[in-house]
Amino acid sequence: MRDGSRGVPNKNLRMLHGKPLMAHTIRQALESGLFEHVVVSTDSDKIAEAARAFGAEAWFLRPAEMATDEAPKLPVIRHAFLEAERHYGHRFDVLVDMDATSPLRLVDDIAKAYEQFADEGADTLITANPARKNPYFNMVEVLRGSLDLVKHSGLNKILIGGDASIREALNALSKSGEKCLMVTDPNRKLLGTLSDGDLRKALLRDADIDQPITDVYNRDSIYLTRDSFQTAHAKKLFLDNKFDLIPIVDNKGLIVDFVVWEELFIQDPALASTRQSNMSLNIPTRRQDAPQVYDVNASIYIWKRQALLEKDTLFTDKTSLYIMPEERSVDIDTNLDWDFVEFIMANTVNSDG
Repeated sequence: MRDGSRGVPNKNLRMLHGKPLMAHTIRQALESGLFEHVVVSTDSDKIAEAARAFGAEAWFLRPAEMATDEAPKLPVIRHAFLEAERHYGHRFDVLVDMDATSPLRLVDDIAKAYEQFADEGADTLITANPARKNPYFNMVEVLRGSLDLVKHSGLNKILIGGDASIREALNALSKSGEKCLMVTDPNRKLLGTLSDGDLRKALLRDADIDQPITDVYNRDSIYLTRDSFQTAHAKKLFLDNKFDLIPIVDNKGLIVDFVVWEELFIQDPALASTRQSNMSLNIPTRRQDAPQVYDVNASIYIWKRQALLEKDTLFTDKTSLYIMPEERSVDIDTNLDWDFVEFIMANTVNSDG
């Protein structure tokens, strides 16, 4: 818990439903009965004193460099964990972090999240709630001066105009992370494809790096049509031609999507069948067709010791997701969030204040 906060000043000590904000999370942790120690990490003597008054342990102060708005979360958690091991002279197997800014969780959420973490043999667990906005359907961004769907931007990154130079094509490939670009006219009509191999061959033939790709890209490229997309046919095209990527066009020849090898041969078969039924995974035409996405609610994080100390990300092959409802997932970052939490607490029968 930092002393400073830009969104809601002094929020950790601000009174919420009869007690300081942080006291709600301390109480939940203590009532869960799961923990050997409930420790508060803070840079403030005042917060540490208040934390002890509500039953937590607070015997160290967070270094100043870990108490800024820009400080990443993971080093702060590692610091608290290693301080605890030194202080108690004990090696801990699991750490559970609960943000004080998420006071609407239930004690039952803590217990069930930990149970799921143990049952799944996870390395890490995060909590989230179903997102109200979906980047596949109704979240947009401005990209290169144009407005587009957030998840559609992956498509934009591999489109290139037919008059682009070899240099521009090489830069586009590097930034996209793919091995092939789709060449289009200004209306996004497919003109052909351009692979890294095509570019290498052109340069080996002494092509000028600033010359247009007009004579370099493949004008007879194979493509799929959205209205007749069949997974079996797409797989055969990949196997017969060793493609990395195949464009998908509509009935006017305009690029609407693309499919890559991994989507058909590496992912779970259920995802391939989903793609087949939706025809275009990147551009759903109905909200119901968009894949389910979640908002990380900053309520509960769980780490195994090795994952905490050795991984620089929460997201591993063994990251578990515990789903909470929206009404228990508000993370207080603004005064509007604060007002909303106060409203919920005041109108929740089982709120314990």
